[in-house]
Parts: sequence; structure tokens; C-alpha cells
Amino acid sequence: MARLAFAALTTLAIVLALAPASALQTPASPNGADYVVGFHHAPAARWAVAHGLAEVRSIHGAVPALVVHASALAPLLAAKLDPNVAFIEPNQRLHADGTGWDGTGWDGTGWDGTGWDGTGWDGTGWDGTGWDGTGWDGTGWDGTGWDGTGWDGTGWDGTGWDATGWDAPAPDPGYSQQWGLAAIHAPEAWNVTHGLRAVTVCVLDTGLDTSHPDLVASLWTNASDGSHGFNAMTGTHNVSDEVGHGTFVAGILGAAGGNAVGIIGVAQEKILPVKVMDANGGTEADLATGIQTCLDNGARVLSMSLHATEPSALLNASLASALSAGAVVVAAAGNEGTSQVDYPASYPGVIAVGAATPSAELAPFSNHGSRLDLVAPGVNITSTVPGAMYARTGGTSAAAPFVSGTAALMLDLNPALTGAQVASILKATARDLGTAGRDDTFGYGGLDTNASLMGAQP
Repeated sequence: MARLAFAALTTLAIVLALAPASALQTPASPNGADYVVGFHHAPAARWAVAHGLAEVRSIHGAVPALVVHASALAPLLAAKLDPNVAFIEPNQRLHADGTGWDGTGWDGTGWDGTGWDGTGWDGTGWDGTGWDGTGWDGTGWDGTGWDGTGWDGTGWDGTGWDATGWDAPAPDPGYSQQWGLAAIHAPEAWNVTHGLRAVTVCVLDTGLDTSHPDLVASLWTNASDGSHGFNAMTGTHNVSDEVGHGTFVAGILGAAGGNAVGIIGVAQEKILPVKVMDANGGTEADLATGIQTCLDNGARVLSMSLHATEPSALLNASLASALSAGAVVVAAAGNEGTSQVDYPASYPGVIAVGAATPSAELAPFSNHGSRLDLVAPGVNITSTVPGAMYARTGGTSAAAPFVSGTAALMLDLNPALTGAQVASILKATARDLGTAGRDDTFGYGGLDTNASLMGAQP
């Protein structure tokens, strides 16, 4: 069972169901290692102790499973002979790449208050070197897309953009910096619906700053205790985001619009943060628990900007359960720049999302290949970070929530859609890029939120 991580990460191998003895390596550490044991049926009480193992925790997920600690190989070999054991896989660790999401989250080299405070967006961060004619010239942003046919009173009048949240007195000051929204035709889609907070999107990540002024209005709330999420690592409601990654992802998906603060998210829906990682990453046991938590609380879209490079029997079962329940499952393709899409994006039925540039090219860091489904904006993306602040960065982590937000709008517009139907429409309505038809560079093409909503109408 691999540790989970965010941004550009590496991972160790996963040992799958009923692996041969040679694969169940005794760890180099003299203190042993943790493993996941999956069962066909719930194990007997004190099963781990009876097999010479120490139980670390049970996993609330699609299959009965335990995390156990083994100090030697022999008990594992004996345990795998139990006919109730479906698989044993090691709890191996990942570590985050400090190039963008290090342990401090957003350190002073580029993400502190001197560059990204409320006064900001100055020339040091937003000058012509990054926002010049190559990305914003008439070839893509001219009158055919921005003239009065789409931006006049028929699209911005009181029927859809009035004082309830979208009128002129309450503009979002960072909107002009959000090139990705125009690229996916979100403003045109908002003429149909900008979301009615009717769909819950579960963000499985590093938590969320629940006090951020651009996210407060979008938070899911637990009716029983008023909490705003779950921590799958600790079993509590503490979703504090010491890293910043989950807060960044959530802002792309659902930052409040028309509140005179910061930016606008793709969809005005409910965000349920489920914390499955911290500054040291997370485990697949955490993610499996998190996936079940999303389903238990009515989430219709699961958004995962995290990855490992190897498959896991535990996560395969967890994601299959989510898909069977009708959820839309979206995951980042990974940032190694290889032709292999990472897990969990590679699992069947999961929508794998790569990152595109403002000029509609594949970002150099984005993974691609036969399992890639879509690309979405993933370079120079502006979003929320803890402390009522904003930052600009990129990655497939940033691309995935554009797709998750679009899926939520589709379900808001037409609640009768199944998860499989949403995925099919997203692919069918994507803007073809590169070689005609599906290809391994762009998948089915670039996300087109407006076209997806047209395809989703009842």
C-alpha cells in the first residue's frame, strides 16, 4: 500500500493480491513495516494478534481490511494462507517533491505575502513575459469569443447575474488573471448555470482552510455538528491544511463568485474536504477510508489531485465501489512528464486529467498515454491558499478540479445523469486537439465546460 502524495512525486512498488513470498520482502528497518491485509469477509476479533501481527488500524472502506505491523516475514507468509485473506500489500511510503509543495507549503521564495497579498498582482508576477500575445492574442481571444453576442445583456442581465451573487457591485478582482476559465468556456456555461450548491464535490487532498473568505460560502456542512469535513488520517473533523495544496485545488473548483473577493471557481457547489494527506503525504489506507467517507456523505463527484505510480488491490476495490454507486471520479494524471498515467487516474472508470498550457499544448511535465482522458488548464493557475491569500502555480493537480467542477455543474443541471453518463459526455464534448480523434497526448481533447453542459441538458 503506497503512500500518497501531491504535485510531482515518486512512489515505491505495491505488492498485489496474494503476492508470492519473494515479493513480501522483510523491510530493511529493524523495526519492521506496516502492511494492508484485505479479507473476503470481516476478520475475527484479534485476527492480527492470532497471526503474530500487531493491528495498527481497521480500514473503513469497500472491503474489510486491516493495517498491520509485521516485524518479520514469517507471520505474513502464514497469514496469507488464511482462506479469508484476499490480498496482502505493503504500506510503502512516498515523499513529496519539495520543488513546489514542500513541508512549509508556500515558502518565502515566491508564495509569501510579499508577492501574493491582497494588494498584489503587480508586474513582478503578471507582466508581459507570462501573459503576452502568445497566450492572449486574437487567435483565441478575439471578438468571436468575447463580443456582444456572449457578453451583452442576454448573458449578463438580471436573470442570471443579479445582486444575488453576480452583479457589477461585487466583482471578483482576480477574475482577469484566471485564463483557464475562458479556455474551458466556463463563462458561456454560466449562462446556463453557475451552480446552485445542489451537488457535493468531495476533495480528497491535504485538507482545506475553512476560514478562507473565498471558500466559506462553498463549504459542505455537517448537519449534526456543524463541521465542514473529515480527516481520514485521524478519524476527526480537523481538516486544517498545513500544506496548502487542498485549499488551492478547492479554489479552482469552487471559489465563491460575485463576492468582491479574489477569484471565481468553476462551479458554485458544495465542497466536502476529506483530508487524506499531510506534509509527509498519506497512505492508501487513508485514501480508501476517505473515498468511503465521501460516499457515506452523499458526494456525487470525487476529485483527487494526488497519485502513486503502482496499482493497489485496496484502491481498486474502493474506486470500483464509488463508480458502482454512480459517482464521478476524477484524478490527476501525474507530473513526471512520462507516457504512463499514474494511479489512481489509471484505474478503469476514473477520468484521468492532464495539464494544458494557455496555447493549448500539453504541459511538458504532464503525464499522458493510453489512459489519458482529457486535458484542462494546468499552467500559471491562480487559486486560493491558506491565510486568505492567493497563489499561482501549475500541475495536473490544478487541471483535475476544472473537470471536477464541470462534472458538478452537469449534475446540478441534470441530476438524473449517472456518473458513467457524465464521463461519456465530458469526453464526447471535449475540444479535439492534436491528431484528429482520441490520441495519447491529449486524450479526447481539451475540456469544454459549455459544450459539456449542452450535452448534459435533460
